This record gives sequence, structure tokens and C-alpha cells, in this order.
Amino acid sequence: GLTSGERTVLREGGSDARYVASGHIVYAFDDGLFAVAFDAATLRVTSGPVSMLEGLSRAAIAASANYAVADDGTLFFLAARREASAPMSWVDRTGTVEVIEAIPPNEYSWPRLSPAGDRLLVLADGDAWIYDLASGRQSRLTDDGATSYPGWAPSGTDITYTLARGGAGLGDIRLHPAAATGRARPLT
Repeated sequence: GLTSGERTVLREGGSDARYVASGHIVYAFDDGLFAVAFDAATLRVTSGPVSMLEGLSRAAIAASANYAVADDGTLFFLAARREASAPMSWVDRTGTVEVIEAIPPNEYSWPRLSPAGDRLLVLADGDAWIYDLASGRQSRLTDDGATSYPGWAPSGTDITYTLARGGAGLGDIRLHPAAATGRARPLT
């Protein structure tokens, strides 16, 4: 718990876990995505794992799983690449896959849905990009080729990212307006 400092292993071998509003923990294992029912009051897993999909892409950075879950339960993921550029896709709760036609295929990684679920933040060619999911309009936020770990601020008006300086994963954390106007400001 947060106050006791006690830790409890919920599942062995999983990574990149996220708690979703349906009362489940979604996590990656190898190239698959799984879900278990979770009781937030008792902090206990209450079901066995259910396979949600196979063929999940892993980012080159720390082998993190490339997926995000919106507040309404919509799952976004990048499929493991079988070719140089792969399309982005939505998957609904029934497993139906729909390619997002408004966004061109590319070698994307680190996808993050905006808090409102209307925009997608990704890395492509070492830079952060935002795509409007309705129109496909794109905004390039960085142009240094050394951006990593982008994420949304809770307000959805800013993003954070790490700007590499020197290798070995070292970098400065930056805050940038999501509107692609203005300048990034260092946080570290």
C-alpha cells in the first residue's frame, strides 16, 4: 500500500500494467496483451488472465509495450511490425480491428492517447508528433531526432518528453505545449 510501503506481486512476468476504469489491470507479456479483474478496495486480482491480443509491438526503448487504453475502455495498440511501416489500429471490446485511415503508416512507437481521447502522441524518427484522430491533422512537436518517453500532462494542454544528451539514456525532461506553438521549457 501507499502508506505501509508493502508490495504485492499481482502477476509474475507481466510488464507495462495499467489499471482501467472497467476494474481490470491490462498488462503485456511477451508479444501479447492480457487482462485480469482487479478489486481496487482489497488490492487483489479476482480472475485469471484473459488474452486480449497477440502480436503487440514493443518499443526499442526499454522494450516497453506499445498500447494505451482510453477512459471509455477503447484499446489502441501498435501491432508487431511485419514490414517497415505498419498502420495504426483501434480494437474494440469484441476484438474487431479497425485501421486508422487518417494516420499514414510509419514506424511509430510510444503511443499515448490524450486525456480526452481525441489526439494521439507518438514517436516517429526520434521526434514527437501529435495526430488529431478525427481529421488526421499532424503536428510535429520536436525536430531534434533525440526525443524519447513522450507523455501527456493531465490537462492535455502540454506534453513532457526526454531530450537525449549523450547516450546511456541520460536526458533533460522538457515540457512543450501540445498545440505545437511556443517553446519547450526544461523541467530538469
